[in-house]
Amino acid sequence: MHKRHSTFEVLNSKYQILAIYVIPAYHLRMLSNAINRLRIISLIEALSYLVLLGIAMPLKYIWGEPQAVRVVGMAHGVLFCLFCGALLNAMLVQKWSLKPPFWIFMASLFPFAPLWVEMWLKQQPDPQEITRRPAA
Repeated sequence: MHKRHSTFEVLNSKYQILAIYVIPAYHLRMLSNAINRLRIISLIEALSYLVLLGIAMPLKYIWGEPQAVRVVGMAHGVLFCLFCGALLNAMLVQKWSLKPPFWIFMASLFPFAPLWVEMWLKQQPDPQEITRRPAA
């Protein structure tokens, strides 16, 4: 029987350490708190919205190709549900009032508005980091 090798077993270069250790550690750190998860999902969802409006819709209504809207629309719908879940999670973890989540949700309905959300979310403190800091 032929033994299958993973990419990391076959790769024998100086970049193997980077591929195995650095990149996953960075992504795990980015996904370690609610704000960063919301930031990532918000940007991916916004990109899918722009693809839906800018590519799939013209393909359907100008060139008569409805399959593009079905595929991209389904992906966008799933990402939007993930975004709503991440927004609820961030609201509970950050102990926000209803105002910030309301405006974040409203921004998700307008193209390019999630870029504003991204800049605002970068400035938000992580409550886990605040509790970890030693008292001076």
